[in-house]
Amino acid sequence: MREFPMSGNSLLRRQDWLASEPYFYNQITGKHGSNISEVIDIGSFEIDRAGLGDYLRFGYCVFGYTPVRGVKFLRPLEELVRKDDGSLEVHKSSLDPALRYRDQRTTEVEALERFYAWQPNTTNSDEILPLSGGLDSRLILGHRLAAGKKPRCFTYGTSRRQTDSNEIAIARQITEKCQVEWEAINLAGFHSNAQRWISSFGISTHLHGMYQIAFFDAIRRRVDNGCVLSGLVGDAWAGNITTQPPRQPRDLMKLGLMHGLNVDSDQFNKNFTESNLEQEFELVRKDLHDEFGRVLYLVRTKMILLSYLLSIPRGIGFDVSAPFINEHIALSFLTIDPSRRENRIWQLEHLEEISLTVRSDVSVKSNYLDLGELERSPLPPLNLKIMSTYVKKEYLEWINQKVGKLSLYDRLWLRLIEFKCVLPSVGKWLLSDQTIVAYNAYLSLYPLQELLIGFESRLTKGTSE
Repeated sequence: MREFPMSGNSLLRRQDWLASEPYFYNQITGKHGSNISEVIDIGSFEIDRAGLGDYLRFGYCVFGYTPVRGVKFLRPLEELVRKDDGSLEVHKSSLDPALRYRDQRTTEVEALERFYAWQPNTTNSDEILPLSGGLDSRLILGHRLAAGKKPRCFTYGTSRRQTDSNEIAIARQITEKCQVEWEAINLAGFHSNAQRWISSFGISTHLHGMYQIAFFDAIRRRVDNGCVLSGLVGDAWAGNITTQPPRQPRDLMKLGLMHGLNVDSDQFNKNFTESNLEQEFELVRKDLHDEFGRVLYLVRTKMILLSYLLSIPRGIGFDVSAPFINEHIALSFLTIDPSRRENRIWQLEHLEEISLTVRSDVSVKSNYLDLGELERSPLPPLNLKIMSTYVKKEYLEWINQKVGKLSLYDRLWLRLIEFKCVLPSVGKWLLSDQTIVAYNAYLSLYPLQELLIGFESRLTKGTSE
């Protein structure tokens, strides 16, 4: 990979320091664009075994590779150029702006000054804040109040009975205190967004974010236009994530922060166990010796998934602005004294100073939104004939059985948690973990199935023509 473009090359795309807007290219055909499905070519279609293996392991594409041979994506600070002969070439800048922060220590005052100096990148005066009740969205609310603005706030709950969710209770408390307009959004039927998700993201990532489509659809029905203020990746820089140095290639998966949204590699068929983990480990291990490098790597690796928090509201018609993808704000937060970043002490103290703290016991905290949706809307079975080429047939049958209809046992415990007969901390041990594991695996396998069905359909159509 060259360090700088040669004269005569045409620059097609330059990625920012996080690759916050994924961009794909086809080394075989020269196609390129922000939608992976439009870059995949039927005439050269072939599975990349290592790319597929890592996609399933992580639940999203990693290391610049995808499950399709020759189709790759730009990593942070890479440039895509077209050479005089028409072929594509990727160059990587030798200057990473993040590295100048690596040996610095930023004071909390400096970090907050940089944050409060930020302004939304929009001319739209109407502001929309997804207020989760977490620290990052509260910090953004404090920022806008200090600027004399009152964004319109919306919240969804993550429990099955969403109105009892901790997120909604906290948001209600905060917005009443600040006297800003707020509404709780009830999410239902978001499994029906699967094809919309596939149209936007294809095989680049699992489809867990379907609920975000429902959330912003609901906001759009209430607000004609505006700028969404996103707290994307604020928690990583502020101290919510702690990491350990990777000692072997598989340890990179810990920096993928999948939260169980992937496929068990023990269930891969033997012809699809390849991986780029060892190659990647040798490339990056020297940069992961400290917390700074590991958090930076984690965010950059997962951005191909997390970017949906920007692209979904944009696709629905909103402007979007996100302070925590600004390198100076992000890296200032990351270089605050580690003892103060631990458990986000510095951030909690600042929220107290600006009167945005809340009671911690306001409601029930349970993350069973997905199981509630699964109970209401069972998922269609995976195609055993197509998918058993890649993962074991028995595994697919087990997944289909779990996601087809929520068991009576699981429904019972969801109700007990919902009506506060047992605490969520107790209920999570009583609920069947297998159902959640199967659901998460399904979300990763479904985009692969749609890719393969789409390829067969286009191949058949092309042959008939």
